Amino acid sequence: MHLQLKIYYILKVNKAVKLQFANVLRRKRKELHLTQQQLADQSLHMTRQTLSRWENNLNYPNLDTLNEDLSEFLAVSSRYFT
Repeated sequence: MHLQLKIYYILKVNKAVKLQFANVLRRKRKELHLTQQQLADQSLHMTRQTLSRWENNLNYPNLDTLNEDLSEFLAVSSRYFT
């Protein structure tokens, strides 16, 4: 039982972190009046589709992708969402 609760907690926290990431990313982009395409091309060097998946909480970047450019854009430490 203890292990099941621990696994449940880890999954719940992980889901919350992913949702927080999606919300922060979307909010920051909109604050800067950027489209997904503009941000993807100019600042993060990725596809608009990837950015859209992140903002819609359909996917989450791996730790290698949470690089300095993304952290700088979000104005957080690269370890903020890990």
